[in-house]
Amino acid sequence: MDNNSFYNPDPNAPANFSSGSASPSSTPVMAPGIPAAPASPTPMGAAPKKPLFGNMSTVQMVILIIVSLLAATFIGLFIWMLVMWLNVKSDVDGQISAAVNTAVSQTETRLAAEYEEQQKYPYSTFTGPSDLGSLSFEFPKTWSVYVAKNGSNGDYEAYLNPDLVSPVSTNTINALRVSILNQSIDNVTRTYDNLLKQGKITVETRAIGGETANVYTGYLTNDIQGIAAVFKIRDKTAILQTDALVFKDDFTHVLDSVKYNS
Repeated sequence: MDNNSFYNPDPNAPANFSSGSASPSSTPVMAPGIPAAPASPTPMGAAPKKPLFGNMSTVQMVILIIVSLLAATFIGLFIWMLVMWLNVKSDVDGQISAAVNTAVSQTETRLAAEYEEQQKYPYSTFTGPSDLGSLSFEFPKTWSVYVAKNGSNGDYEAYLNPDLVSPVSTNTINALRVSILNQSIDNVTRTYDNLLKQGKITVETRAIGGETANVYTGYLTNDIQGIAAVFKIRDKTAILQTDALVFKDDFTHVLDSVKYNS
């Protein structure tokens, strides 16, 4: 064998090269049976992108959608109920406020009426001439009295009204007119018969001071809607009249308190 020849016991093994020959390739040799890894598509230093919903299945997606719809529905219902509650609360507050105002107004009106009634007490006493039977009765102390005719030369006339007596005429309004006429009661009651026939007034009877009196209610004149009580005192006739139904309660008290010498 030539000394310069190189012995290679393995014919598949790479041959040794003497110095000065080309170096073998630097590419690494993969072990037999192991496939080469594919090149990564991700740029160096960048994190890989994840899907928006990860690896959720179709069932999970459906459940998520249903839960989201239910949540939106409950939120909508909550907002609707809140608005309804606020509206109801506002309405209730308004009703309470109106009720309070009404109660306050009614209380003020009641207290004013009670104060006005209290101002009338104690009642004052009216007394007519003794030669005309000493007619007397109680009237509110807040009323004034004006005697227009004292009866010395004929009829007696007096007028009573809160604060000041209105000018005396057939058309003016006063709380009470007192008349003692030098006429029989039959002559006086005839003056009311025509009004009864016309249906302008009604009549009822009641006891006044021990005598039966006719009480007429309605339009006593064209301008006066009131009440007139007509009764006998000795040989004369007394008339107590209120010119307005607003004085009905006071007028009733006057009639209940009438006294005279028969």
